[in-house]
Amino acid sequence: MKLISQFSLTASLLASTVLNLPECRAEDTLNTWFGARFKEGRGVEVSSETKQILGLEIVEVTEEQQGSRNILVVPASSLLKTITGTYIYVVNGKHFLRTQVTTDKIDKLTARITDGLFSGDEVVTKSVNSLWYVELQALRGGKACTDGH
Repeated sequence: MKLISQFSLTASLLASTVLNLPECRAEDTLNTWFGARFKEGRGVEVSSETKQILGLEIVEVTEEQQGSRNILVVPASSLLKTITGTYIYVVNGKHFLRTQVTTDKIDKLTARITDGLFSGDEVVTKSVNSLWYVELQALRGGKACTDGH
């Protein structure tokens, strides 16, 4: 329940700050007044204002030598765990593309990735869930939490 309240507050803040909309109509979807949109195959695109409000942080995937093989390492906060698998949002031009990954070891600070990323990829490390909400809104066609339902 806390997550929905936090999301509703974030969405309301974005609506009033980014687009300065006087009211949210029932036909408005989150991805149109949120300052973000989703495009299949490309990912989530957010305005620069929305990036600042959400506090999106991006880092480059690093490589660690482990025995005779190289392992990719990302901050653990980059991971999005869903019922369908583990994902990371990768920078794809102006978009953030949700990419399925396979993890080897996860601790409090880092995750070792064995498949799904390349060395040098840039990934989102903060506000991953916010990007997921925008994508879900577009894919599932529901209404935003602030629509009063």
